[in-house]
Amino acid sequence: MGSMNFHLPNPLPAGGRSAVERVQFTGGYDRTPFPTEAKLSPAALQLTKSQQESCAVTIPWPVETFGSPVTSTATLRERPESYDLLVELARGKLNQLRNAIAELEAQGLSPAPEVMAAAKSATQAFVTAVLNPGTAQSAADAGQTIRHCYVSSDALMRQFTGTAIQLRTQGQRRIPTRWGCRIQSVPNAAETALFKAAFTSVVVVPNWAEIEIASTNFDWRNLDAMVDWAIANNYQPTIGPLIDFGEPLPGWLDGWEGELPSLAAFFCDFIESVVHRYQDRVKNWVLCSGFNHWNRYGVSEDDRLRLVGRMLELARTTDVDARWVIGLTQPWGDYLGGDDHSYSPLVFSDTLLRSGLSVNGFELELFAGNDDRASLLRDGLDTVRLLDLFGLLGVPLDVVARHPGRAKASDSQKAGDLSKCWRSSDGEPAQSEWGDWVSKLCLSYAHIRSFTWAAWTDTADDALGLVTADGRPKPLLRALQARREQCL
Repeated sequence: MGSMNFHLPNPLPAGGRSAVERVQFTGGYDRTPFPTEAKLSPAALQLTKSQQESCAVTIPWPVETFGSPVTSTATLRERPESYDLLVELARGKLNQLRNAIAELEAQGLSPAPEVMAAAKSATQAFVTAVLNPGTAQSAADAGQTIRHCYVSSDALMRQFTGTAIQLRTQGQRRIPTRWGCRIQSVPNAAETALFKAAFTSVVVVPNWAEIEIASTNFDWRNLDAMVDWAIANNYQPTIGPLIDFGEPLPGWLDGWEGELPSLAAFFCDFIESVVHRYQDRVKNWVLCSGFNHWNRYGVSEDDRLRLVGRMLELARTTDVDARWVIGLTQPWGDYLGGDDHSYSPLVFSDTLLRSGLSVNGFELELFAGNDDRASLLRDGLDTVRLLDLFGLLGVPLDVVARHPGRAKASDSQKAGDLSKCWRSSDGEPAQSEWGDWVSKLCLSYAHIRSFTWAAWTDTADDALGLVTADGRPKPLLRALQARREQCL
């Protein structure tokens, strides 16, 4: 066991208490969380861990105008004295920013003036914070350091994506990235025109719970209609995820809790049925998603890995020519703070590859929002590192993204609740800004095979779509259409 103590700003800013409740130690090559015990007093925080090695501390700290992005300290050692939490967060973010600027310069690119101006302001504020330890002024300066770092990194990411896209489109070349959206029902005629103007691909999402309400009793009408629609509109559709542990599954499976052989047989039977039905028309599949995270039916992590392996072998046997992708939920590993998980998303993926299974790629869920499936908010620097890290696996990546976009933003931080939305807003402007920069980031990488928005239309329960329930296109749809016309 090891512990560290931290001084907290007093009083905590709005949203600060909710942020402290999500504090975690992180470590390892992929910098994922591990179980952390936190004890909070009015102006102090004690963190305890089972590991003995040095590590960093991450926290979704509220930053003015940016929301509550995850901010990390530099690597910290255990010591009797307390650390100043805000100063260490400022030190860690400033170090990350300076390294990113140095990498850009090493590639022969000059950071834009706004990048360097904000970085200079961050450095000056940090010096003042360090020279006045334990004071209210130090806390204020550390907070300004963090904010200036996010301003600089935001400008740096705009410059990086703009330069990368320009290089990839030189000489009137078109970027080969698949540009698509998921559908769960057939778009009407007006929506079809909007869809075709914006996207080059479509992902058809089957709902197993509706297809097989009773065991072996199938209703294919909705899935048939979506596949027919896609092909009629000259798309080569992707189907999947076939089995999603983060979404509702058939109710009759609940009676098989802990029965791994029976569950595996049911999963494989459904996969085989779908593939046999569409294999002549569909060659791109997302086999499953959420198996790295969700613990359902009493299936352990190791058994979930074995289950994915068995399903993949069955799928390969059923259609040897198809492309099979595995979906990964919360790719930063936010779920690892609990004791019931040990495989990070990267380790889960690498284990599948090392087992000799033929995986054609991984689909990363970059989900923002205030639901359980969404990751904590990250900025561009953290997202770039994630994409680079998974690029080391040596297989193509697909990215599926979502962010709520309500016509009238709700109060995302009511009563100090933590928001996982961009700029702490679930309104359409935040959705458009966040979705646009994520999509541009995907266009910047050759190893990212596709960018897909996770929902076409809003539902009664959410506002995750690109089109409202009454058919009005949102600003993000227009932005994605413009990006297609420019680059694809």
